Amino acid sequence: MIEAPIAAGTHTCAEEDEADGWYQRLEMRDDRVSIAVTELENVERSFSFRLRPTQPGTHHIMPALAFAMYDPDRRGSSGEFLLRVVDRK
Repeated sequence: MIEAPIAAGTHTCAEEDEADGWYQRLEMRDDRVSIAVTELENVERSFSFRLRPTQPGTHHIMPALAFAMYDPDRRGSSGEFLLRVVDRK
């Protein structure tokens, strides 16, 4: 499972990039985007989705997590990300 938290002050848009066949399920929730993967090869993979900011400001996006659902010792994470949103007038 790979979970990417969504910053406060943003929400996901309905459109997401194509899966390219490497993950089996994508779920967009209120606080995160999750993808389910049955098998990972030793190759770099990525997925993306669109966020729509609803409030200007600096938002902290917590690290994304990758973990084996039935083996909690197998896990990894990304770093935190700062998202700065400015109000266009």
